[in-house]
Amino acid sequence: MKGRKVTFQLPFMAENDKKFSAKRFFNLSRTIFRSQQIEMKHG
Repeated sequence: MKGRKVTFQLPFMAENDKKFSAKRFFNLSRTIFRSQQIEMKHG
């Protein structure tokens, strides 16, 4: 029973990690895009 719980948690954690990194990437690209727009306005 203990081993089955671990194998259930592993894919779940991996899925969470994928969502987290995707969210982080999205936030990062949005921040870069925004800073580029600000630079263009000032430039």
